[in-house]
Amino acid sequence: MGTKNPNLGTVQVSLMAIAKAISPVKTWAYVATLLCTTERTAKHRLANTREITADEIAKLLRSEDGIHFLVALMADARPSWWKTMLRMGVLGGIERRREADLQLLRNVADVSNQTSAELPAALMVQDSEFYGPVFDALDAVARRPRSTVDAPTGKGGRR
Repeated sequence: MGTKNPNLGTVQVSLMAIAKAISPVKTWAYVATLLCTTERTAKHRLANTREITADEIAKLLRSEDGIHFLVALMADARPSWWKTMLRMGVLGGIERRREADLQLLRNVADVSNQTSAELPAALMVQDSEFYGPVFDALDAVARRPRSTVDAPTGKGGRR
């Protein structure tokens, strides 16, 4: 009792490693919930002293984190359907990152707009004699020419 079962394959070891990675604190409770089993049985599964059943593997695959368990089960196998699934996952990941990046850009733009409107006012309250000319100069530099007539000329007065 309490010793590791040398007959257990790498499948159970890799599945339990995934469970530990997903829920590093009280992993036994996570496994017990997923497998609908007792604390004792979950701890045996995690310690690899008792073999995981096919029904329990199915429960792991049907869970919210099932994709992680599926990746562990597939290991180095690369049938054509799995390659297609991996490509779809990569494309989905790219799309999720793209959406997250767009949201981040929107948030930064909102903060920039808010800051650019509020910062000068706050600094002017502190020291209007100093910041007044600074912001006037910044505004003058930031303004774009209204037409080609207003555009600054290069060397020799040519455009």
